[in-house]
Amino acid sequence: MPEVELREVTERAVQIALEYAYTGQVEVAEDNWADLLAAADQMGMEGLSEAVDRYFAQVGRLTPSNAASVLKAAHKHSAAALKGRCLACIDADWAGATEGGGF
Repeated sequence: MPEVELREVTERAVQIALEYAYTGQVEVAEDNWADLLAAADQMGMEGLSEAVDRYFAQVGRLTPSNAASVLKAAHKHSAAALKGRCLACIDADWAGATEGGGF
C-alpha cells in the first residue's frame, strides 16, 4: 500500500481532520488553527480550510497584531478567503499591523 507523507502536519491535526471528514464538525482554536490549515491544504479538505476562516471571522480573533502571521499561513496553504480577510484587516489598520513586527 502506498504511503502518503504529510509535511508540517501534526498527528493531532490529522486526527481532527479525520473526525471532521466523518462528522462535518471541527473545533478550531488558537492552538490548532495553523496545523488544521496545513492539514486542510495537504489533504484537499476545502471545508476544513473554510472552518479556519470562520474561526477568524469571529469578532476579536483576527487583529492587526496577528494578521501578518495568519496571512503568511493563509498564503502558504492556499486559503484564499482567509488571505483576503487578513489583507482587509491589515488595510484597515496598517499602523497597528506593522507595529508588532510581523512584517
